[in-house]
Amino acid sequence: RGGRGPLDELPPAHLPPLGPEGAAANRSAGAGPEGEAANLTAAQRFFQERRPRELYAQHVQALLGHVNQYTGEPYASGVAFVELMNEPRCPGCEEDLREWLVEVGLVARQALERHGGGRPALVAVGSEGFFAAGSPEAWANPAPWAEGLGQDFETDTRASGADVASLHLWTDDWNRAGSGGARFQRDWVAAHLRAAARLGLPLVASEFGKQAATYVRPEGSEHAVGSVGTADDAEQAAYVSSFYRAAERWMEDPRTPLAGTMLWRLDPVGEPSSAYTAGPATLRLAAAHAARLEAAAEAARLAPPVPAC
Repeated sequence: RGGRGPLDELPPAHLPPLGPEGAAANRSAGAGPEGEAANLTAAQRFFQERRPRELYAQHVQALLGHVNQYTGEPYASGVAFVELMNEPRCPGCEEDLREWLVEVGLVARQALERHGGGRPALVAVGSEGFFAAGSPEAWANPAPWAEGLGQDFETDTRASGADVASLHLWTDDWNRAGSGGARFQRDWVAAHLRAAARLGLPLVASEFGKQAATYVRPEGSEHAVGSVGTADDAEQAAYVSSFYRAAERWMEDPRTPLAGTMLWRLDPVGEPSSAYTAGPATLRLAAAHAARLEAAAEAARLAPPVPAC
């Protein structure tokens, strides 16, 4: 899967090589003593070392400043917010990740201000939203392994200076799609609603979806075959419909900060590329959901102001 914002991970080829050559390259870029780089994991090197950070900053600036050939406008002018990276993880180097989020957040905000045409420069972290051990919401994680990935939703969102809190929801990938899956989904979103309320930020479910039962992936390929995206998938549609109903109830409640949903994934009809490619029935549900939210937003805009007490 790719990210929901326009930013994604740099390919591994952008990292300096391990070993003596890597150590020399890292020293020249301001890293630690010779040999130190060889003892770091790829994630630690990516988030700690100066050269990968510089490359990622260039990536952010180039991507947000890139002009869309169809609209003639920079990418930055057509987004509501950007996620700084798709699902960043740094097991054992949580503080390095948070420092990285602060630095890249500033770069992204500057690029949005420069190229956004006056739109608000809003950023989000982009993580799945796992809670670290000790968090009051850690019980809502899909499994104990989630505590060891270097994330903590509330701490990371606060440290990064994000304007939007975002979560991802993957019941299939996390083996929570079976019995109790609906309860897990509610608990997962509710935990993030509480955390976002403590942060004073709007919350967006920026990735969620359901694998199609008709999905087949040949060994060694990332591309789907069969009728994914072309035939209605009852299980996928039922899951998405249930999520939309719950999301709309939360959004109707002024006490909750849920501000939006983003379905993964949309592909051209007949060209599926993922187990999560939305079928026609799911696409109709998404269109109806969007229309209801747009109508609600317009009604709220036209409503008379509430008199002050």
